[in-house]
Amino acid sequence: MQIRNLGFITGLILFVSYGASPGLSQAATEQPLPDIRQLMREVQEHQKQLDKIRENYTYTSFQTTQDIDAKGQIKKTETAEYEAFFVNGHIIERKVKANGELLDEHNQQKETERVSKLVEKAESQGDDLMQTWAYNVRMLLARPSLFDFHDWCEGGLVRSQRRLH
Repeated sequence: MQIRNLGFITGLILFVSYGASPGLSQAATEQPLPDIRQLMREVQEHQKQLDKIRENYTYTSFQTTQDIDAKGQIKKTETAEYEAFFVNGHIIERKVKANGELLDEHNQQKETERVSKLVEKAESQGDDLMQTWAYNVRMLLARPSLFDFHDWCEGGLVRSQRRLH
């Protein structure tokens, strides 16, 4: 009984709030869109700030790989532990353990060399996805007619990773 009354009361509130005052609900949907150039500049600046903040954080990830035979039975299981950090929009992972054991000196050296190369690359260039996004923002700023709601607000450009022309 209480649930039924709650539903009735909620419906009544919604009717009074929205149904009884159609001018109010129409006015909310007819607000002008913000200036797209200014909005994109703000989004781009905010993303840069987030990338800088993210560079102050690290995390540990654990990965398990299992080889399975034709019958679906596990043949081999390998585990790895990584320390992950961010450089210029890139996630860089450094392997610290393999199958629960710390890496030996030789593998630590190899991992240090691999990670050093990744850091150098990340410092010299941005993330490919971020470069594509920045290019698309510049194109949109130059040609606002390219704006498409699905591409910019529903993730269309991110999913397809395409460049505007």
